[in-house]
Amino acid sequence: MIIKKLALSISLSIPLIFIHTDNSQAAKVFRWVDDLGQIHYDDKITPESITKERDELNSQGIKLGTTKAARTVGEIAEENRIKAKQQARIRQLKEQKQYDDMLLATFTSVEDMIRNRDGKITALESSVQLTKASLVRLHKTLGNLHKKIDGNKNKESKYVKKLIHEALETGIQIEQQKEYIILKQQAQDKIREKFDKDISRFKELTQVRDKTEQ
Repeated sequence: MIIKKLALSISLSIPLIFIHTDNSQAAKVFRWVDDLGQIHYDDKITPESITKERDELNSQGIKLGTTKAARTVGEIAEENRIKAKQQARIRQLKEQKQYDDMLLATFTSVEDMIRNRDGKITALESSVQLTKASLVRLHKTLGNLHKKIDGNKNKESKYVKKLIHEALETGIQIEQQKEYIILKQQAQDKIREKFDKDISRFKELTQVRDKTEQ
């Protein structure tokens, strides 16, 4: 019964608004649906309908066009999230293409890459070995300083205080050298990891290139 009354109300309201709309405004009849599902007909855009999807009708009730509903804050946020994700993916693909081109331009073979990797690792290893040799000397120096300090009974003398200061400085140098070795060894590991990935990627690229050239 309610549906019948609503349909009757709509059917009665349509001709009334068209009758009271002159020819100059005949194309400005707007049909829209509110949040309760009720259909409205207005001769102008109202504050209630401005965010809703609405149809523009002529004097015969024929639809001339549709204005989509305004997007909600949530819809705009979701659209921006999707757009940002797409842009990030485009940047990733572009950066990967540039890196692939660099690999193919820099290296001619896997063997060439291995030689380059081993050269970098060897250079770091040489630095590590030099530092280890320096550590041996520093430990020897520190041992001699402690012997001199222990062998001197006057711990408050300027000479002993100087020895203690030198021992402290030597201990600091030893810790710094140890940290340096760790950093260089970590750098070697990163080089190995990087070249493992690069070699794998290089093989993929050359396989595709070889198939394309066949």
